[in-house]
Amino acid sequence: MKHLMRYIAIGILTITFTVFASPLSAQQSQGQFSYGGAFGFTFNRDYIYLQIAPQVGYHIVDPLTLYFGISYEFFQQDKGNNNTIGALVGFRYEFVTFGQSSDYSTGLLLTTGYNINYVIPNFTSNYLQNVWKLGLGIRQSVSESASIYLTATWDFWNQDLGWVWKADDWVPQVSVGFSF
Repeated sequence: MKHLMRYIAIGILTITFTVFASPLSAQQSQGQFSYGGAFGFTFNRDYIYLQIAPQVGYHIVDPLTLYFGISYEFFQQDKGNNNTIGALVGFRYEFVTFGQSSDYSTGLLLTTGYNINYVIPNFTSNYLQNVWKLGLGIRQSVSESASIYLTATWDFWNQDLGWVWKADDWVPQVSVGFSF
């Protein structure tokens, strides 16, 4: 089942990724900034992941947004805990929008991001780590200029591990975010 889900995710990303990823808010006009952030989490029996990431987005063209921000991440595994402080840059692309005529539209999105993290692990020395993430999500407008979104991202490439999508424990990181 793990392998089936991995191949489905890779297939969806491969087919749709030719356009890259989605805006923080689809109501933003070209050339406007949006502000927001995300709270990320993943829990299973062997792994805990928490993330807080304030972000600023720049709406390049409809429906593509460039975003950048900072993040704090906490990992807990059987090997110990890691605290990570990092910078991130990425793109979001909303490839389908429902209810475009109303102020409360819903959109499906792709996201990609590159994180440069300063890892502060327990019991070992600190180090820098680069991670490339890919994901899928949904955005829901809650007002004319504000949206909430839910995304699932996967570490696709990691400086230390290489192509992470080949791992047996390829776990998605779920984020709940907002923008205005």
